[in-house]
Amino acid sequence: MAALLIVSGPPGAGKPSVAAELSALDSLSVLVEGDRFFGFLAKGAMDPWRPESHAQNTVVTDAPAAATGRFVAEYTTV
Repeated sequence: MAALLIVSGPPGAGKPSVAAELSALDSLSVLVEGDRFFGFLAKGAMDPWRPESHAQNTVVTDAPAAATGRFVAEYTTV
């Protein structure tokens, strides 16, 4: 298993910049940007802050978690 680094913090703290810098430190790395998975919703997407979007949000947060789990077996994953 390679390394798994999770970057968290409040909005506007610079998480994407820090994560990109961290992923650049290893020659075999993957940067999984969880928010990008909302962009994969092609049709019927709801604003994620609406109460009725709970099922959508669960799928969209489970998808990057699954991808991360697969990548971390071989790559440093941020």
